[in-house]
Amino acid sequence: MNILHTFTRKTLLANRSRTLVTIIGIILSMSLFTAVIEGAYSGQQFLVRSVEEVQGRWLIYESGLSAGEAEELRRTDGVAESALWQEVGWGVIGSQNDYKPYLLVEAADENIENLLAVRLLAGRMPENGSEILLPSHLASNGGVNYHVGDTLTVALGQRVDESGEALSPNQAMSDTFPETIIGASEHSYTVVGIYERFEPEVESYGCPGYTALTRGGQGSGSYTVFYTLKHPTQTVKWVEAHPALGERTVHGDLRRFQGAFGSDSYNTLLYGFAGVLVFLISFGSISLIYNSFSISVSERTRQFGILKSVGATRKQIRASVLYEALLLSAVGIPAGLIVGCSGIGITLFCLRNAFTALLFNGETTQMRLVLHPLALGIAVAVCLATTLISAAIPARRAIRISPIDSIRQTTDVKLKDKEVRTGRLTQKLFGFEGTMAAKNFKRNRRRYRSTVVSLFLSVVLFISASSFCAYLTDTVSGVAGMDSVASVDINYYTVGENKPDPEAVLALLAEAGDASEGLYQNVDGREYLIPPEQIDPGALPFLSDGLEAQDDTVEKYGYLVFLRDEAFRKLCEANGFESAKYFEPANPVALAWNQNTVYENRDNRVRVSTYLTLDETKLPCVVSSWKPAELEGYVYNGIVKGESGEQMFSYVPLDENGTPQWDAPELFSEAEAGTAVEYTVGGILETQTFGVSAGYFTLFYPFSLQEAVLGEENSLYETDFSFRAANHAEAYLAMQTALTDAGMDTSRLHDAAADQESVRMMVTVVNVFAYGFIILISLIAVANVFNTISTNILLRRREFAMLRSIGLGNRGFRRMMNYECVIYGVKGLAWGLPAAIAVTWVIWRISAVAFDRGFYVPWYSVAIAVASVFAVVFATMLYASGKLKKDNPIDALKNENL
Repeated sequence: MNILHTFTRKTLLANRSRTLVTIIGIILSMSLFTAVIEGAYSGQQFLVRSVEEVQGRWLIYESGLSAGEAEELRRTDGVAESALWQEVGWGVIGSQNDYKPYLLVEAADENIENLLAVRLLAGRMPENGSEILLPSHLASNGGVNYHVGDTLTVALGQRVDESGEALSPNQAMSDTFPETIIGASEHSYTVVGIYERFEPEVESYGCPGYTALTRGGQGSGSYTVFYTLKHPTQTVKWVEAHPALGERTVHGDLRRFQGAFGSDSYNTLLYGFAGVLVFLISFGSISLIYNSFSISVSERTRQFGILKSVGATRKQIRASVLYEALLLSAVGIPAGLIVGCSGIGITLFCLRNAFTALLFNGETTQMRLVLHPLALGIAVAVCLATTLISAAIPARRAIRISPIDSIRQTTDVKLKDKEVRTGRLTQKLFGFEGTMAAKNFKRNRRRYRSTVVSLFLSVVLFISASSFCAYLTDTVSGVAGMDSVASVDINYYTVGENKPDPEAVLALLAEAGDASEGLYQNVDGREYLIPPEQIDPGALPFLSDGLEAQDDTVEKYGYLVFLRDEAFRKLCEANGFESAKYFEPANPVALAWNQNTVYENRDNRVRVSTYLTLDETKLPCVVSSWKPAELEGYVYNGIVKGESGEQMFSYVPLDENGTPQWDAPELFSEAEAGTAVEYTVGGILETQTFGVSAGYFTLFYPFSLQEAVLGEENSLYETDFSFRAANHAEAYLAMQTALTDAGMDTSRLHDAAADQESVRMMVTVVNVFAYGFIILISLIAVANVFNTISTNILLRRREFAMLRSIGLGNRGFRRMMNYECVIYGVKGLAWGLPAAIAVTWVIWRISAVAFDRGFYVPWYSVAIAVASVFAVVFATMLYASGKLKKDNPIDALKNENL
């Protein structure tokens, strides 16, 4: 056995080029396996950390427990770490939110910060029972303002229903089932900190109280226990095996990301995608490594025959080939492991900000490489199995050949005359050299088929990845750009009959966020009634999608915007209009945004088109809309469609006590319950203002003319604010702080630029990984092509020496090699390009669901693929031919091996 091992090592050293290419193939394969598996694991850990940062490390919590049940739960087998709080009581705090009138005080133990994400905005955690930590939304949502250092005094008791039974903390208030607070006693606390409200998993949106934290020792109510498990992946089984002692809540996101699948598919998708990549890498790797061993075994067939003739057994021959595979793996796998970890680590480090931008709620979790012994072991096992399988298949074939056939090499080529017959056209066009090349290709179909397949795969993968990235970028850019002409960085809105002064809100937020531009507006939807003669002819094809003919008018949905006076003047100036004309209360005139975007569903495909609503040559014109009337004994409930598709007004009747009967709405026609409002359109906008959707027909008025247009009883309920800022993230945090200090609701503040940035970063991440993957796969394909072609050319030394000995010169030799190159390239492209175009078509059909740009193929990728195929093939041929030119024909004819 040792003699065969020595012989195998010498054979590898004697064929350094093939050995080196095989090792490079193993390194590339191992690096890809490592990158995919470790990348997937690092991605999973990134999701886990991001959830823990915002929601906490707890995996399960149970509420409504007695002291004994809480202690029993903490000692339950399988529980790893736990923390608890005890209800001190509920107290009326003077909240302006009718659905959230209470302060819920919980006495927490010292471990609570380790399991819950208590994100401090100011101050510190309480240290004793006389200190309290308040949530930020007590001020922003409830209008109750306390600052660090203030003293809070509140009467706390138990919240019970009319039968005296305690209510769950997350049980919302109900008009049907009254509740009360019993056993209230006064408590005084020093406010030591403000924290950002808990996520809904801990404090649901239906919870009628604002959760405040103090320290243990003074609670008298039920306990809530937060805990983790020793085996998080077995969460589903553990929950099934241990009945809940109280009201149980499982941390769904954390459970999924930690691998406790249950009926969820998040990790299944993550690792499923990684599995697909591993399959593709294995396929390419087996092709490369199999070819290397196949060529090696084919080359050594005569050697194996001699060894078997002197007593070597099949087992020893097989062991020799597998020893070769293990020897190459011993070099390639560790190197590939280092290259793969370094590559994916550097990639994740460079994209750390892009991954952070994909998160929400101000999360700052950083993406980083997380090494896991099991993941690395899987990568090693997969690569080693791939290498051994690639070596075992040709070894099995060589073992079956008898010693005599191996020595005589009678199984290398078995052909019939008609199988290598070439047409006369080849002879006329390419001469003797072309005919020889064509015959050689036909008589060695198996040898060259893998090369063509490798070229085919590289072409398909490269063009498909390019198409995917191109269509994804177009889709994201197109859909994201459909809604507005100019981008908005920060949004905010106020609601209600007694909204704060919009100028004051605008000044507060603009100053706090150092906004470069800001405006406010009231926006409302309208069904406009437009005379047919005022409709633009280009809108007629879209009547069935966006317009419906009714009587003598055309109905078109759009927006009505009352824009801040200063912003309206700027809009007039930007579009060349005299603003004074549009500020006359006695004769209000609107400016119109005339463009519409419509999504047409044709053949199960969404096409995005634009058209104009009004005929711009027929201005000024008058359009109208219906507004609901005030009906005695009814409450207006919105616009609905009647049985025939007509617009109807929905009203809810009031009973004798004035209570709305929501389950018995009544419908009235426009003639019965509506009055017409007319709007005079004086001009068409060419340039839109930021903060307003560009996808609908819109009428603009100055904000100060709202009452003149709609009347006092028809003022709009919501006011929207839009800002631009140089640094949207800093502006958002500053505005949030300003709103909190002013006691205003921060939940209505939105970082729109972060969403846009998230989309861009998502495209960047996808592009980096897509192109990185395809580059490495292409390198495997290139190594495969180089290894196969160069080794096959070198194995034909005797054949070329024989041709040269009968007069084939260097020029003829080059012509024959060039013709073989053309055959490789043409055949690889002939199969690869149609398949790549077909895959591109599938990608286009999928992307067209969101945004239709029309079918196209990224021809730059096609050009790169075509050039690369011929470049690799010709470069390999030049390399192998250069080595052959150094051969002496007589020595080559004597040679049996490389």
